[in-house]
Amino acid sequence: MGRPFYGHVGNGVGGYFNFFVYPEERMVFAILVNCTDPNSQGELDKVVDILLTYTKLRTDGINS
Repeated sequence: MGRPFYGHVGNGVGGYFNFFVYPEERMVFAILVNCTDPNSQGELDKVVDILLTYTKLRTDGINS
């Protein structure tokens, strides 16, 4: 994703968790997924990237 962030990914029986803080974008993501095979990190990363990109485009449009 190429953006500085702080975060943690974890899992337990039946659950998967992502917590990311993007200070420059002033955004926080907390994602909880019920699952037995947490093989979805790539898709979750794409969703976060889409939201960050969309927000940046909207913010840049408002500030220009």
